[in-house]
Amino acid sequence: MKTLLLALLTVVVLSGCREETIEPDTSKKDPNKTEYMNTITITGYDMRMCACCGGLIGNFRGDTSTFHARGADDYLINNSLEELGLHVADIRFPFTLNVDWEQKQECTSERRIHLTKVYK
Repeated sequence: MKTLLLALLTVVVLSGCREETIEPDTSKKDPNKTEYMNTITITGYDMRMCACCGGLIGNFRGDTSTFHARGADDYLINNSLEELGLHVADIRFPFTLNVDWEQKQECTSERRIHLTKVYK
């Protein structure tokens, strides 16, 4: 009986696991506007000291509650503000950008992306 309950519990727990894939948002298409993949909210800097840490922190949910702290759904962004055409002195976190991006596999334990284009 114990084995059956343990097996059932394992199946229930594992069936709830899934990998989340962020897809381009096509629900708000406007034919007069430039197409972009997603809107990202940049919430601050990742100040941790580790091999795969550092850079900007952002999310695709519009969530600003992770301001200066990394949440479970946040992505680390390889680009610097300067690479994005932004001036450090003018930035106030959080802010949003319309972007194209690609997933990076440099550090498998971190969700890291590279912003390939910023639409202004």
